[in-house]
Amino acid sequence: MYKSDTYKKKGDGPLPIKWMALESIRDRIFSTQSDVWSFGVVMWELFSLGATPYPGMQPSEEFYNKLLSGYRMEHPPYAPRTVYDLMSACWETDPRRRPTFETLASEIGELLDNSTRERFERLIAYEQQKGGVGGECDYLAMLGSPDYGALTSPEEHVYVNTPQAMEGSRPMAPEPNTSTNPDPQPSTDYLNMSRPSTPGTSQVSFC
Repeated sequence: MYKSDTYKKKGDGPLPIKWMALESIRDRIFSTQSDVWSFGVVMWELFSLGATPYPGMQPSEEFYNKLLSGYRMEHPPYAPRTVYDLMSACWETDPRRRPTFETLASEIGELLDNSTRERFERLIAYEQQKGGVGGECDYLAMLGSPDYGALTSPEEHVYVNTPQAMEGSRPMAPEPNTSTNPDPQPSTDYLNMSRPSTPGTSQVSFC
């Protein structure tokens, strides 16, 4: 049980599993660091010209276990090596080892040519003068996710994405399709997650 349930998903609605960090899939915990993971997936989409993440893979128990074992998407065809390195850093298993958005902005900014970078710097300075970025009216900052380090448990917490934490706990197997629709149209990028039946357990139902 974390100190605050504000950023724990409690419903059983569909989730964009292919864009979610490991700790979000397993514990339904969302933080700035899990947002960084998702940003890495979006970067992959941009540099593959809109391809679906993890092509040919369905969000399933096998998909989750591959991520847990260290599998990550391959280098997209239109990304420079430095950009792919940034993506890979976003997909670190330990949230605390992922780059911050400030670091990502700085690293990406270094990749821009001088004229483009200066244009963005002028735009940011203009928005700061109006209070739109980093000011009192920066609503995106107000609604930002919490830092992963603030989501602590009252007892010593074994990090959820480590093999030790996985011992004796695994996502539930898919349930058979009982739909009466003769030609169902399954959702390929989403998965429903059933709420744990008892406190302290965290099971994911892939369907």
